[in-house]
Amino acid sequence: MGGLKDFSVKCKVDIHAWVLMTNHVHLWCTPHYLYTALGINDTERQATYRGLFTSHVEAELLKEMRAATQSGMALGNDMFKSELTSLTGRHLHTLPHCRKLEWRKS
Repeated sequence: MGGLKDFSVKCKVDIHAWVLMTNHVHLWCTPHYLYTALGINDTERQATYRGLFTSHVEAELLKEMRAATQSGMALGNDMFKSELTSLTGRHLHTLPHCRKLEWRKS
């Protein structure tokens, strides 16, 4: 993971966690200034960050978050999803379902 250190320095971000998948990696990173603004040391910063998640999440938003996570889709409004699609070249929103044609004998 030596490349992560280079990435961190080049992009001026702190990398807090990573998950290695079979064909990609998930990174949890924040700009240095945002992370350091959370507290005077790592312990205080971590406590402040955890505090961000102690509030109640409305049921509908939680449902949307779970659906987006389970489907690998983006969570946000249509404009946000379109911008992500343009940037990544991947469809990050659900496409309309097509009727599956059954194979028929001739």
